[in-house]
Amino acid sequence: MSPDEKRRPLTLMILVTVAYLVTEIIYNVGLVRMLSSPGLSSESIHGMEVVGKTLASIGITLALSRLVPLGRIWRYVALIALIYWGLGVLIDHEIDQLPEETRQTGHWLGLYRVALLEGKNQAPEWRHDGQELTLEQRLVAANMALLLYGERTAVEPVVRQFVTERVAEKFSAITLQPSLERFWPTYNRISTQLYPHWLRYRQHVQRFEHRTPGTAEFVTRMEHNAWVGLKLRSYGDTKLFEGNAALGLTPVFARDIPPFLSHEQLKQHFRLLLEQGKGRVISVYLPGSSAGTDLSRDLALSVFVPPVSMSLSLLSISLNLAVLASLFVAWALAGIRHSNRAVMVVLDRLPLLTMVSVLVVLFWRSDLPFSGESPFQRTAVAAEQHGVWAQIWVWAIAHEPLLLQSVGQLHFVRSASDRLPALGRPFKSSEGVVGVVAR
Repeated sequence: MSPDEKRRPLTLMILVTVAYLVTEIIYNVGLVRMLSSPGLSSESIHGMEVVGKTLASIGITLALSRLVPLGRIWRYVALIALIYWGLGVLIDHEIDQLPEETRQTGHWLGLYRVALLEGKNQAPEWRHDGQELTLEQRLVAANMALLLYGERTAVEPVVRQFVTERVAEKFSAITLQPSLERFWPTYNRISTQLYPHWLRYRQHVQRFEHRTPGTAEFVTRMEHNAWVGLKLRSYGDTKLFEGNAALGLTPVFARDIPPFLSHEQLKQHFRLLLEQGKGRVISVYLPGSSAGTDLSRDLALSVFVPPVSMSLSLLSISLNLAVLASLFVAWALAGIRHSNRAVMVVLDRLPLLTMVSVLVVLFWRSDLPFSGESPFQRTAVAAEQHGVWAQIWVWAIAHEPLLLQSVGQLHFVRSASDRLPALGRPFKSSEGVVGVVAR
């Protein structure tokens, strides 16, 4: 076989590996930048998870193909699909098996990240005044789950203040005056027509039952009256406020407003209903509410899955850089012939030795990017004691700056990476709690 014939499949593999590496690097940079940007939505997180698992499956398959030649295309496709399925099952299983306490911690930390990115924490290390985040701030935002291994005393007050302020902003945007002004003439007419009936009903109950009835009881009784019941029920179905499904607010109907109020009392009553709704929304968004179970899972996903995606991505990049180095060596050695059998054995083993050497260099210990007094420095050291996956995670955090500060600074890489979160929209239709609170 001629040297050109030997190099042809190697050239194809080099091109495929380079294309994969470029795509994976863009994804990795995009993931960190997305997680450290305000306005994060659950669609973006879900979409980036799908893209990340797909790329990781391709990358692991390419790396394995250098150790165990797969030969046919269908074997590559089958292995990619199998790894993708396995990663999905593993991640879903781990999230579903999280203890309730851990899931609630993920709820707190997910909201904490949003609060930090919105500038609600005045700690010096988090002040960015709208400027570009530092490398440390970006890695903290992408790895908020590290606080699971340390003190979380600063998290709760920041989250409570942030949620209260954000919900208040949402409610202040609800315009009540036009709907109330349109409703007032109808309300006043109905109240005027009902008032004589109310007086008679109240006197009757007080005289024969020795109690004072409420207006809600009276209205319910009148809705079953043969003369005015149909008209009153139609009036009660009048919708005054559409509600807000994203905030968990139910609509307000005319039957929810007691009769016989003055114009000012009507406005005050409506404001009271909204204040009560505000309190319910705040209690749902904070962890611990039975109504917030789905919200907790959504936020836990946003905290615990992205570090896995980042670590798998960087691991796959490292493996395929080693693969690429071995492919270049194999390509350079193609066609070399030597009469000495021992020399040929060494040359045949050289691509594999190159691959191992590159992996040793890439996996060499590196310092964590957090300042010494940062709680994330302490918690990263603590996390490393929790098994192999935690060690890979901490290794990824330590080596991520090498990527972000090198090719991650290229304009085309950053431009392409900032477009990636839009891929989340086709994968999840509902906005979810992360997007609602963030925006």
